[in-house]
Amino acid sequence: MRKIKVMHPSISKIRLIILIILGSTVYLSAQEINTITILSNEVNETSGLLFHNGRLITHNDSGGEAYLYEIDSIGGEILRTVFIENAINVDWEDICFDANYIYIGDIGNNAGMRNDLKIYRVELSEYLIEETVIAEIINFSYSDQSDFSNQLYSNNFDAEGLISFNNHLYIFTKNWLDGKSNVYKLSKTPGNYVINKTDSLISNGLITGADYNLLSNKLILTGYSIFNPFIVEINDFQEDLFSSGYSNKIEFSVNESIQIESVSSINQKEYYMTSEASNSGSSCLYRLKINDLAIENIEEEKNEIIKTIDFLGREIDYKKFIPFIDIYQNGTSQKRIIIE
Repeated sequence: MRKIKVMHPSISKIRLIILIILGSTVYLSAQEINTITILSNEVNETSGLLFHNGRLITHNDSGGEAYLYEIDSIGGEILRTVFIENAINVDWEDICFDANYIYIGDIGNNAGMRNDLKIYRVELSEYLIEETVIAEIINFSYSDQSDFSNQLYSNNFDAEGLISFNNHLYIFTKNWLDGKSNVYKLSKTPGNYVINKTDSLISNGLITGADYNLLSNKLILTGYSIFNPFIVEINDFQEDLFSSGYSNKIEFSVNESIQIESVSSINQKEYYMTSEASNSGSSCLYRLKINDLAIENIEEEKNEIIKTIDFLGREIDYKKFIPFIDIYQNGTSQKRIIIE
């Protein structure tokens, strides 16, 4: 699949026109990315985002304190902090909510070694009025993981996407090995669970955030591949089989850090996104508008990586910050870079 991009990253309002060419069919999409503001240093590792009744809430990832931060949606200033008293931020990666609770996903697992994965459940009514809250805990493990040795950036059990959909939570993995995102279904009730994979999505990149838009009944994922972030919008899926829907993937360019980590819906067509500070720029708040253009299904055959090479054609292992090329079974290739 080839992509032709027209973009102007030097201005704060970026309009994208992307032609996605698959075989002889051309699919056209247009989006708008608005750079809202640079974020405070206190949230320069922003990793999850929630927009609820005008409140924009984020948190940091691994090594951060167990705080939720409300930030101003125009200037990015921190307006309020709420401390989760009985929580530890091992690697918080995403956040979501339903009518009664906020769910914080301590699901990051870069090395694939963790046996303490969990979701913190906080009563929404308490969060809205208290400065310190107590969370209930949903512990889980993956039924298909048997190897817990150190596989840094080379496992499929890292995860950074979490949504609330109907009566369950859904976790979207950040597969370092095959460019997919596996989907796991988890109860919202505190307890200990071994969870099963229910679906798998072809992302051709690393998934870093997720949101279910209740107003439009669409799933949106954020992620990045080599040098550019992307979004994947999925609609018309059957029940919770997200891979049964129509998928629209759009790569784009931004003014600050390309490491887009989170997304949260504002209305049917607009989303807030945040990026974590990285070598490519500062942490930043963006606003994305998805316009009304035809969205067609992008199908790809099941494909496995057979080798990884550098730009001189030499076979190599994955290395942080070094661009490389994955060669697939069907003869296609993909440029990638690991930036975290």
